Order: sequence, then structure tokens, then C-alpha cells
Amino acid sequence: MRPFPSRALLVAICLTVSLTGALSAAPGSARAQAEPGDIGLFADPGGTLSAARIHPGQPVELYVVVFPPENGVRAFEVALRLPASVVANWTILPDYVSATPLGAQAWLVSLRNCVLPPQPFALIKLTVFALDEVVDAPICLGPVPRSSLGTEDFTEPVFASCVSGSPVSFGVAQSGQGWYPDGCLILNPTLSAPVELEQTTFSTVKATFGG
Repeated sequence: MRPFPSRALLVAICLTVSLTGALSAAPGSARAQAEPGDIGLFADPGGTLSAARIHPGQPVELYVVVFPPENGVRAFEVALRLPASVVANWTILPDYVSATPLGAQAWLVSLRNCVLPPQPFALIKLTVFALDEVVDAPICLGPVPRSSLGTEDFTEPVFASCVSGSPVSFGVAQSGQGWYPDGCLILNPTLSAPVELEQTTFSTVKATFGG
């Protein structure tokens, strides 16, 4: 008969399992809880990493990732909200017909081909630089200052589907994991306990993180 594991071995196994679970729940390490029609900013084109490490003067590549809805995405509008001391260059990844700037960090993009489910799709690559040291610095997506797709006042980025030109608000990928606001990517995160955020608007983010 195989001997039963010792108490010390069982304790070691339990500690290993607990530590593994804790690490997988750390900010930026777990897959975002996203649904079709969501959008978010991530450190990988697959839309899984919601945080990134950055050092002054060293570029980091980030991605605006869409989780396509049933009717796909043909055009979209999105604005980028940067913390102080951070700059970004945009590269639109899909083959597109036109890209119209709607502000300093805002674009209307019409795609040549429809972006369809089920796989997440990187729409924009951002090359980001920090001019100084940053900590817990959120980079967030938001609506453009004045939409070209509709007359409503949107609170999130919007898109036009492949079957209709009417604008629809993107959902926000649940990427904050209880520590940070959803839909944002956090540069150099430090928090290890949940942050209470009733809203994920830019003003709330600024008030919370001092951006």
C-alpha cells in the first residue's frame, strides 16, 4: 500500500495551490472578462493583459482590442486618455479606408473589411513612452469629443456594425479585476487590495489615482 502523504507535504501542497491562485489573480495577469461588443486597452493583441511595466524613455506597445459583436464592426470612434508624462503614437492595424483625427488623441476609422466574431481583434497599436516615472497610471479609452457617427452624447467609444450605419456604444471589458477601473490599462500597478470605484469615468480615475 502506498504511504499516505505526511502532514508537512499536504501543507506544502496547499500553500503552493494558494500562491498559484493568488498570482493568477494579480492585476494584469488574468484574462479580462469580456463579452461580444466590448472594447478595452491591453498589453497584448489578444486582450488578456490589463497592466504593463514601463520605464522612462523605453517604449511599450499597447493594443486597443475589440471583442466583435454578432454583426461585426465596420467603423469605430475612440479617444485615448493619457496620464501626465505619458505620450503615445497610433498605428491602425486592420486594412482601413480612412482614418480621420477628431482631436489630439481621437480617431474615426472606417475599415475596408468587416471585423467579425468570435476572436478578439486588435484595432490599434499604441507605442507609449513615459517621460518620467509613473505609478498606478491609468490609460483609458473614451468617446471622441464630438461624434461623427451620431448626434448623441456617448459615454463610451462607439462603432457602426456591418449591417447598420447607426452608432452603437461599445461595452467595457471587465479588465480591472477589482483593483482598477475597467477598460483601462494600468502602467506600473502597485495595488494588492481592491479599490472601490462606483464609476469608471475619467474624472473618477483622475480623482482616485491623482492623474
